[in-house]
Amino acid sequence: MATIPTTTLGTSDPVDLCKGFALFPQLGVVRAGVSINRASKNLFRVSPRILMWKLNANAQYSLDMGVCGPSYAFKVDAQGSTEGNSITLQLSNDQIQAGLIVGMTFGIQANIKVQQLSIQWVWDGWHSHIRSTWDTAINLAPNLTFDLINIILSVLLYIDGKSENPDTNFQRLGNYFPSTLASYGFFDAESNQIASQGSFSAEPAITLPINLALFIPELKAINEALAALWGGLAIGPQIGISIPTTVKIDSISVDGQNYPNLQFSNGVVSGTGGTATDNPQNLSFVMKHTPFFEIQFGGFVQFSILKFVNIGLTESVDVLNLLGIKVPLGTYANTVTSKIGQDIGGTVMAGAGQVDEFEILEVELAPPGVFV
Repeated sequence: MATIPTTTLGTSDPVDLCKGFALFPQLGVVRAGVSINRASKNLFRVSPRILMWKLNANAQYSLDMGVCGPSYAFKVDAQGSTEGNSITLQLSNDQIQAGLIVGMTFGIQANIKVQQLSIQWVWDGWHSHIRSTWDTAINLAPNLTFDLINIILSVLLYIDGKSENPDTNFQRLGNYFPSTLASYGFFDAESNQIASQGSFSAEPAITLPINLALFIPELKAINEALAALWGGLAIGPQIGISIPTTVKIDSISVDGQNYPNLQFSNGVVSGTGGTATDNPQNLSFVMKHTPFFEIQFGGFVQFSILKFVNIGLTESVDVLNLLGIKVPLGTYANTVTSKIGQDIGGTVMAGAGQVDEFEILEVELAPPGVFV
């Protein structure tokens, strides 16, 4: 039996949409993303152990300027063992981003995980023994993002409104369609999915909200009052499109030994097919992703003061999914490889995207439900 210590696989760490795989390889290169400038740096990373508790915490910031996508990016930690023709890996700390970003944003991402040591006595006759495992008690991944384009344009909008000859078209654009004066694109980020689903899912969406507060006298009065505080109120319907995308681990390889027959259960993936090596060096995942086309309809409300304090709520429904209609846009394969026992840190090798299936006009009628 060969042990596989914790190994991070993915497109980058921290997860970076600009370094991800193309959602639609036929439209561009595998490493989708043209970035004018990007800065990303770890702020801190600690992993102290106190008695029967272990803390893993890290944070990083990112500054994006330019265009990234359409792509998806991910990372996941894997540890386990191989024996005979089988492999078993515990998967954790998974993150995924998907979509397209055009603009300039500043973000802070953090990951906090607390694990508790669990000790069990395993009765097995003369082979009875103590087994210990680390169980996750707390797993948080907070994110904070500032849209610098929105802040800059809001300042210009305010200055223009105070001028003697304001640009009324500029003012109306920001009032009726508030989302147009901001970084543009569709984006979604998720984490801690693979333990319960055996796959990643993200649904980047782009919506056009229409501000009805300007047409209702009572709401218009509130909006004008908030304008004195460099804020505003926006409320109304929104319509848009989204690309729900599912990414799954299709097969696992260790030093060229392939394990294609995979089973997922409670964050553990087991597979058969290869032959265990005594001193494994490289761990590879073949990832397959399937994007779908979806139409969204819903509503939004947004309240802001000083342009830095924003409180908003949006709620949308997937119209096609509600009607039981699925429109898959193809299935594509990519490969990531990392040195066993290491972080990604430049050791990841991205294979060329391969089109397994592509029928853009294929429409599948299914019972209403959630995409899987």
